[in-house]
Amino acid sequence: MQEYYLRNIKLILEKKSYEKYFEDLLERARLEKIEANVLEDMDEEPYRQGVLYITDSPVVLQRLMDRGYPVLLYYHEENRHKVFPMARYAMEDPVDLSVDYLERVYRRCAGLPWEILET
Repeated sequence: MQEYYLRNIKLILEKKSYEKYFEDLLERARLEKIEANVLEDMDEEPYRQGVLYITDSPVVLQRLMDRGYPVLLYYHEENRHKVFPMARYAMEDPVDLSVDYLERVYRRCAGLPWEILET
């Protein structure tokens, strides 16, 4: 089993009906011993290492980025009309994502190197 820097995924969606698309991805994360939580709103807890936030809200995205938190934008049919110039990383279909991809996004946002090759 791969060792991940990513320890927790926090999903904060404006459109709650889209949470179902994340069920498989979050379950795969849990199998890798990565905690996965669906939050109602951005909580005020202090930043902890190993946390990646996923949101579809421009307001939540901006608040997270202003605090320097690692965040991944979820882009879907109902938020395509919104502008997200501050987003560094975005995705459209969570079904196609892997836990390894989330790990790479987390590492980029946290300034950690990627493992490219193991000998």
